[in-house]
Amino acid sequence: MKLSNKEKNIAIFGATGHIAKNLIYYFSKNTEHKLFLFSRNKIKLQNFVSSITADKNIVYDYYENIPSQSFDIIINCIGISNPSDVSKYDYDILTLTERYDEIIIEYLKKNDSCLFLNFSSGVVYGDFSQPANDEFLPDLFLDDFSRDAYSLAKINSENKHRALPFLNIIDIRIFSFFSRFIDLNTSFFISELITFFRDFIHPYDLYHLISLCIKHSESNFVLDAYSTSPISKYDILEEFSNHYDLKYSFKSDLKIEHPTGFKEKYYSLSKKAKNIDYNPIYSSLETILGESHFLIFIL
Repeated sequence: MKLSNKEKNIAIFGATGHIAKNLIYYFSKNTEHKLFLFSRNKIKLQNFVSSITADKNIVYDYYENIPSQSFDIIINCIGISNPSDVSKYDYDILTLTERYDEIIIEYLKKNDSCLFLNFSSGVVYGDFSQPANDEFLPDLFLDDFSRDAYSLAKINSENKHRALPFLNIIDIRIFSFFSRFIDLNTSFFISELITFFRDFIHPYDLYHLISLCIKHSESNFVLDAYSTSPISKYDILEEFSNHYDLKYSFKSDLKIEHPTGFKEKYYSLSKKAKNIDYNPIYSSLETILGESHFLIFIL
């Protein structure tokens, strides 16, 4: 999907992150646009990029250069990539999120045509006994200090962004994400209960959603990301058992940790993204099976 006939300078912060790698993969296929990639680990970033594409139209940049650059779009992918690490870095999460959020906002104030795409999270809803929907408003109040630092950081960012309606800022709430570029040492799956329901947006559908947001760049709003349908953990295990002869068992005494809170039905029924013509192609099951195929047989 092409963004426009005009070349765009697209900055990606936190370019070695899980979501960022997928955006680099898809955006690099569109040679009309130049990617400015920011990461504290340049060697890791360069090794990844060289494994998926040529370096044409890619600039490895430094955060200190931001004020002097000319960006059409800034995509913020900075964050803690492993859920099991969230509880270890409570204060760091708050300060890290605030620091780079302020850097981008200050840039937007001086470059008001630039669009800021920020990845928020479904955790802002607070209650996951039922899926999120348009009638169930997110818990965007900061006086509940029982919430974990990750949730508070996302809530704080969303509140601040809506308080700046004159800036072009779009928050995309991600509920679950899985791709061939996942770090296999993370605990995205094994730390959850068998009864969970999750919605794994396909990497291409996320790229498509972002492309549509870019077409509505003179905007300030928030929307939920979603696939065509969520899936239960039990169904995921059954599919892998059928396709790959996976053997699994359940332990009733297993200690389960939920660093960002217990989330039984962690997906959204809100379809506000339809307002910008978003219609996902893939289901959660198709996403997991398709991306797993690359992990198992290709990568």
